[in-house]
Amino acid sequence: MYFSAIPNATAIEALKNFTNSPIVPFYEALRELYLTNGFDKHVLFNGVILGQTIIPDFQWKELVRALENSFGDVKNGDVYFRRIKGMIKMNEPDALILEPWLINLVSMILEKSENSKNVAYSIRDLGVHLIDTGYPRVNYPNGTILRKAINEWTSLELSNEPYRANWTEPLLILHHTIGPENFNLIGDILEAQPWKTKSGMCFKDSEYFKNYKLRLNAAISNADIGFKLLSGIRNAFENATAAAKEDTLLNFLVHADLNDLSNVPVSDKEDRNSRSNAEMSKIWSEINNEQAKTKFVEAMKSSGIGELEKAKNAFIAGARLIKNLGGSVENANKKCEEVVKLNEVFPSAHESLNSAIQILLKLNETESAQGRPGYKYLFDMYFEGNTLGNIQLFSSSRFQNRYYMLQLFDTIQKSVADELLPIIQYIISQRMSLSKFRTNVEKLNNDLSLMTALPMYFGRFFAKSPPRAVQIREVLRNINGLSRTDEDLMDYAKSIAAILKTNNINNMIQLTKLSRDGLWLDVYDSLVYVFTMSAGPSDTFKGLESMIGTTGSYQEVFLAMQTILESPETSHLTCKFIKEFFTGLEDATSVVEAFGVNTGEIRRQNEVTTFVNALIQLLKASESREALGRMIAFHGAFTTNPNATISALHIADMLEYFGATGWN
Repeated sequence: MYFSAIPNATAIEALKNFTNSPIVPFYEALRELYLTNGFDKHVLFNGVILGQTIIPDFQWKELVRALENSFGDVKNGDVYFRRIKGMIKMNEPDALILEPWLINLVSMILEKSENSKNVAYSIRDLGVHLIDTGYPRVNYPNGTILRKAINEWTSLELSNEPYRANWTEPLLILHHTIGPENFNLIGDILEAQPWKTKSGMCFKDSEYFKNYKLRLNAAISNADIGFKLLSGIRNAFENATAAAKEDTLLNFLVHADLNDLSNVPVSDKEDRNSRSNAEMSKIWSEINNEQAKTKFVEAMKSSGIGELEKAKNAFIAGARLIKNLGGSVENANKKCEEVVKLNEVFPSAHESLNSAIQILLKLNETESAQGRPGYKYLFDMYFEGNTLGNIQLFSSSRFQNRYYMLQLFDTIQKSVADELLPIIQYIISQRMSLSKFRTNVEKLNNDLSLMTALPMYFGRFFAKSPPRAVQIREVLRNINGLSRTDEDLMDYAKSIAAILKTNNINNMIQLTKLSRDGLWLDVYDSLVYVFTMSAGPSDTFKGLESMIGTTGSYQEVFLAMQTILESPETSHLTCKFIKEFFTGLEDATSVVEAFGVNTGEIRRQNEVTTFVNALIQLLKASESREALGRMIAFHGAFTTNPNATISALHIADMLEYFGATGWN
């Protein structure tokens, strides 16, 4: 096997300290972080993490969760970071989550309430009411009267909450322990959490909350570290996205839990619901497009989508699809329906979309300003024209050097396919061992006997001229140089046969030239990802280039599709909402902007935070702050260069070494 650089003896000795450690995935993520500008001086994330020399296990996992949640929000077109703000609130010194029963009360309300924000406000109001009416923490009338007062309050204020009867006893205990004067602190915790108001917690949020409860002591004892880390990460996200400080009207609507009526009545009755309705009416009136408001309400009703959170996601996903599919509502509806059908018959649909996004990242180089990026050649191979089908190409080539792979493809391109293919198929049919293959290739060294030796050792297939025989020999020699095992030989042979049968060698050469550095890893990873995509129906990924054109973004299309599938059981309702709302609009852009949504900004914010995914993978690979420090120190000693591009190449050399030696 070829590889271009070997670590020096000191580096190899130092590597022994990382036996059975995840240093290979660490280096893969590190390379990705360099190549996505994750070490740019304007990026604040690294300083936040490395500036904290000790990060306990719970806070480390909390950090990774915060990055994943916030990055997920950005991908969905929401840069107001409510999830991480809720996590920060739980780590504040006065958060009051100090006893298991308190967090159980908060959890019960979040999971069981119809509208947790309304409950949050109501608990604050209940505290004020109990103090004003003579029920302080001490010197109050008997417990029966207090219980009755709480019941009356919840019946009036929380009449729409089906589980309110279950809250009386916990609220009674809350009164006895922290006192009604501190009810606002529980309200703060509830209000800070971004869970959906109608469907309880999102899965990724409930997992964090569950872990917080299980490891409450660890969470509390190092809450100061958690608070510092999470606050720093929130600031880093806000700095990276440069988002407007003012939230969108659409988000205001969602978080006020607006009724599905364009005219919310304002009542003089001073209970929680009427005050909330007055606020909803005010927000709704600020949307200055009457057609948009009417269509929004009608689409909410006719689609059956139910809650505003899901309507918001559908609205943003639809707006992004239209913007990036040539401004066509028809194209957006078509692709929405296709991705829903994909999800119905293919359980890995969401993974396929993530794979597509990774391919865009890895093969995004072009030969010129107006040239095609590498990912388009790969999509051509699998989804347009004479496609390869569901086959993973070159599965044994992970850490090869791009130079040697291009050398192989160049020799294949120069040969005559009709003469080369039968020889490759013969190698496959015989399941030729690598040792026999090497021996047979050596028998071809003599130019004078090549024409007779070729059919003698490779299936009686003849080249029509000596130059053609030489070309075939060069292909076989390249395969020989790249193969380490019998399995490698079969993999290269089958991959070459598939490319020859479908006439895709030119596409293979083009996309290989457009990987980001001297390593073949970008192409290898992309071939793995496209294999995942090709396992299901391909309609979702067909015809995109003509729809997206020169101004649209493949990434925005795939991210919008992921948003559509975020609630797979109601994704068909999402498509229905998009169709009902956007069809017939005179100017979709102005309507979207009336709700405060800027699709251009969403695209920019996703493009400038691409590196966050690599950072997440780096932290996961490191597994702890201590291990991260040790591996970064090794990198600093042996694979660092002041020039970022050269540094990435040095990392590539180390990855090639890992692959060549079968490290770990």
